[in-house]
Amino acid sequence: MKPWLPLAGALVVQACSFPCDKTGDSRGTLQPVSGSGQLVVSCASRQDTRTFAFHETWFLYSVHDLEKKTRSFEVTLGFQGQNAPANLNFTFDRTLADGAYPLDGQSTAPVQTELTWMRSLEGTVSLARSRDVPFIDVSEPEPGEYATTVDLTLALTGQLTSYYSFDCPEPLQFTLLPSTVHLEKHTTVGTCDGGDVLEGLSNARLGH
Repeated sequence: MKPWLPLAGALVVQACSFPCDKTGDSRGTLQPVSGSGQLVVSCASRQDTRTFAFHETWFLYSVHDLEKKTRSFEVTLGFQGQNAPANLNFTFDRTLADGAYPLDGQSTAPVQTELTWMRSLEGTVSLARSRDVPFIDVSEPEPGEYATTVDLTLALTGQLTSYYSFDCPEPLQFTLLPSTVHLEKHTTVGTCDGGDVLEGLSNARLGH
């Protein structure tokens, strides 16, 4: 007779408790500090230029690389306006010190950068952030309320592929003049157990 390993495993999981994110939302608030805070996209041959301001919300994600055994955090910024490029993503290793870093849109830069429809990108980003971000800086945070702050100063130029809502016979040019934004996010850390995990898996199977 085969042992009931799944049941035993479930019982063990249910007996375990661990810190978890009870916020239920990855979004934070964005406040412009200085500079235009606008992405300018242009099609030279058609003399068509469009300007997109930063969206007032941003997203914070924890990124784990099991192969390299590293933990990073990803900041996702959006833009307002019809036909705006969707997202501007920055991925920082959690050990990266505050300071200014070059951007090349490639995996060789200290900061990984990606803009939707990007063909090429170059520029700089200056980073200053709080260092007690739950589940990024602190793997097992105590239950409570946490406030994360990130200040970014960005200067970018590059090219975009002509996309569905901004047709252009050649690559689009984009510029983000030096701009500083202040990002804040509040996180509620609570305690979960195996029952929460099993409930989450059950809801995933049921399509909730």
